[in-house]
Amino acid sequence: MTIFKSSFPDVTIPDIDIFSFLFPKKLPSHRVGRTAYVDSLTGKTISHDALKGLCEDLAAALVGRFGVKEGSVVGIFSPNDLAYPLAFLAPLRVGGITTTNNVSNNTEEELVHQLTDSSASVLFTHPNVFALAVRAGKTAGINKDKLILFSRDDKDPEQKAIPTVWELLAEWGAKRKQGKAPLPAFRLGAEAKKRVAILAYSSGTTGRSKGVMISHTNVVANITQLELFDREETKANPTPSCTAVLPMYHIYGIVYFLHYNIFRGCLTVIFQKFEPVVFLEACQKYKCSILYLVPPLVLFLAQSPLVDKYDLTAVRCIYSAAAPLPWESVVQLQKRKTLKNWHLVQGWGMTESCVAVTNSPMPGNRESSVGIILPSQEVKLVDPDTGRVVGVGEEGELLVRGPNITLGYLNNAKATAETYDADGFLHTGDIGVFEPDGHLQIKDRIKELIKVKGLQVAPAELEAVLLGHPAVADSCVVQVPDERSGELPRAYVVLHANVDSSNGTRDSIYKHVSKHLARHKWLDGGIKFVESVPKSPSGKILRRYLRDQAKKEWAAEKSAKL
Repeated sequence: MTIFKSSFPDVTIPDIDIFSFLFPKKLPSHRVGRTAYVDSLTGKTISHDALKGLCEDLAAALVGRFGVKEGSVVGIFSPNDLAYPLAFLAPLRVGGITTTNNVSNNTEEELVHQLTDSSASVLFTHPNVFALAVRAGKTAGINKDKLILFSRDDKDPEQKAIPTVWELLAEWGAKRKQGKAPLPAFRLGAEAKKRVAILAYSSGTTGRSKGVMISHTNVVANITQLELFDREETKANPTPSCTAVLPMYHIYGIVYFLHYNIFRGCLTVIFQKFEPVVFLEACQKYKCSILYLVPPLVLFLAQSPLVDKYDLTAVRCIYSAAAPLPWESVVQLQKRKTLKNWHLVQGWGMTESCVAVTNSPMPGNRESSVGIILPSQEVKLVDPDTGRVVGVGEEGELLVRGPNITLGYLNNAKATAETYDADGFLHTGDIGVFEPDGHLQIKDRIKELIKVKGLQVAPAELEAVLLGHPAVADSCVVQVPDERSGELPRAYVVLHANVDSSNGTRDSIYKHVSKHLARHKWLDGGIKFVESVPKSPSGKILRRYLRDQAKKEWAAEKSAKL
């Protein structure tokens, strides 16, 4: 049986809780005197030297005022904010559990589900989403006296009675200095492997979101794996400045912005949302050397005329994850004069793997590759139709095993049993293939594969070809049912500005795909022009929305022909 392993040696994962791991008694020298976080709009900062103390001051408030204790669940419902790292880490200091809630496209019903499912008893939130937090919190049993604001909108009288993080820090920091708010001791050893630290809710692209139980060891393991993988780059760039424009509630942001960047001693520039000018100005001002992005933001860097107005020569690494990156974007980026000596790092992982399974080794910039396996992880590929374990050059579902693989789904034994097997392998649902030198290519999701006359069609492959047509700005391919073929691929296409959405354009796109792909991959399910493709905040296509729409359209079109 072929099991693929990392070319790196295994790493030793310490038996320790997250907070003790991140904040040893003596601050590592590479973090002393450095800024840990800066707000891109206000310029307000938190230093690495002060970070631990601030987290402990907030932890004292959680214990003394809000009744948080070991095992309590504390929720965060907010966009990125300077207070976010403090709110995330403070519960961990006293053995609590932090759960993050998607603020970008969460409905009240979904937020209630997550708060109820996690049994959250306290909720951090932001003034911009305060009303929704109040309504959902009340339904979930979290009254307003258990809410904490990151900041306050003074125009909203209802917010005046809610304390802010900064007010709590001032009050409880003073109490701690006076010895009036002692913190309970908390430190884990071997039990860190099974102790839940974080509940991160999956995106819910295949149904209602599920709470992924992430242990202390899962996070410590992934940080340790990434540290060895990045060691040579860290030597070349020992004081990196990084962008945090992606959401901190997502596993990508949780691991990198709230843990790994602290461990590395990074300066992390926090953006509440992506605004082109704010982003570029901050990258220039703080000499950002690492840009953590998703494909739509890489596309912005590649195509926007704004980019040429800023000095981005400090950029060394551009990370892209969460969705396939069209290689045309990389080619365009390489022509940017304001970007020099940078390399692309693509990675692959998921919430259930505590993010990173593979990353691109330096110098990166390899088409179609999402990198090689990180240390202390094993991967095998299984043919989804036959169950046969396959080898190099053969496609199969990726199954992953390692100390970073999470504990399962909260309150969902059925889904856990379906996803995590008895041998410790996580069944990812992703189809991939390994090249002879260990590089991995992701082909598609099992549930998204289209079967045309029994032949598999990967939507991502068609979407990559579609982006090669000069009229196409974005696309999503889904299946529609067909009596003769079983299923047919249908494309939803976003055209570039000033492109005519005529039958001529549609015919041109159809011929383009037909020229490049085998007959069963042609767009015989039709081509529809749309203004945008629905995506999650992390950049993943929300394919099920268009799949449902396509089925209804297809049925209506068939009826109209009768």
